[in-house]
This record gives sequence, C-alpha cells and structure tokens, in this order.
Amino acid sequence: MALILLVDDDHDFLAVASKLLGHIGAEVVTCTGALEALEHAQKREFDVIITDANMKPHTGYELIKSIKAIPSYDLIPIAMITGRREKRDVERAVAVGAQDYIVKPIDPERFLQKVQELIAHSENARRAARFGEVPMEEVAKLSAAVVIVGLSESGVLLDSDHKVLEGTVITLGAELFDKIGCPNPQAKIKSCTPGSIEGTFEIRAAFHGLDDRATIKVRQFVQAKLAQQKKNARAA
Repeated sequence: MALILLVDDDHDFLAVASKLLGHIGAEVVTCTGALEALEHAQKREFDVIITDANMKPHTGYELIKSIKAIPSYDLIPIAMITGRREKRDVERAVAVGAQDYIVKPIDPERFLQKVQELIAHSENARRAARFGEVPMEEVAKLSAAVVIVGLSESGVLLDSDHKVLEGTVITLGAELFDKIGCPNPQAKIKSCTPGSIEGTFEIRAAFHGLDDRATIKVRQFVQAKLAQQKKNARAA
C-alpha cells in the first residue's frame, strides 16, 4: 500500500482527492500547510507527495525545496497541483524539484493515472537504491517516439512525451531524412521546455556532426518546401 502525503489549504479538495486515492488502495495523510507537511515528512517516509502551489504563509515551492533537502527524499517523486497553468509556473515547479504538474480542476481518471505513475517511479527508485548500482560507462541507445514539427538547415523542432536534458546527443531515425538523403542524422538538444499540452515537451535540437553534403541536402529540401508553401499561398 502506497503512503501519500497530500498538502492543500482547500479542505474540500483534500476530501475529494483523498477519496479518489482510496480507490487505488493508497493510505493518505492530509495537511493544510507547508510546516505541518514538513513535520510529517520528517517523521515518516512517504512514497509520493502531492502539494498545492499557492499556500500561505509558505508556498508549495518552498515546501518542495525543504523536502528535497532531506536525504531520504532525494528520489521520492513530488507533484505540484495548482489552478495555474502558465508555462512559467510549470517551469518554476520543475526547477524546485517537482516531477509532475497537475492542473485543477482535476480530471479524476487522469489524476489517478498520474499518481499511479508516481507510485511506480517511487517503487523503482527504492528498488534501485536497495540493491545498489555498479558504476558503468557503456554506450547504449535509447529509442523514443517524437514528432518532428519544424525543420531548418541548422536543426529540428520536436514534440515529445519525454523530457530530454540539454546537451544530449540524439539520433533522428525518420523516413523524412531518408528522403532528403541524409539518413539517421545526429542532433544536440539545445532546449527542452513544457509543451502547450500537459505532459508534453517542446524540444529544439541542432544538427550535430552533419557534413557539408548532408547540410546542402537539408537546405535544398527546406528551400523547396518554403517555395511550395509560397506558391500555394499565392494560388489561394
């Protein structure tokens, strides 16, 4: 049974969310302030923490920072829940250590799905810590589906369900590049920010190690596409 700490100064929300979490068999501890939540976290080890952002006198952002300073909570997932959905709010939550961002009013099914994902993450983190890890430096390939939504001769714009760290070098395996004549080019992540849809990310990546011949092919493809768009616009 997962142990969840639920923090919000809205008593009605605490009641509704606690009832929902009971449907997945979770044990829920509720509190209405950051100081009370921190006391609970210091006394017990929770599997998941869900906190409101805008509480007084101490915000959820302050609470996350304080909890992340506790060594035993280094790998424990924390979700920020709030009625604010601006991009800067999401980025601020991620910056202080939140693993997920849940927008009010909650959709019960989606809310429980996110919490179950956080519980699974917590269990995996604890399992890895319990069995230990052997330091390795082996190169491996990780495949993930993304959508190419923009292309220039210098790089690509991607939509993804996965967050990727800046500086990561990825291989772009797509039929598009086979058609262009430069299969499987590499690109280096320049930025990865929350997308317009919750749970997605907008990734900008610059081509990495592309030779002059391949660069010319990409440039010609982009120019041809732009020319065709202009032609279609004039025809319309």
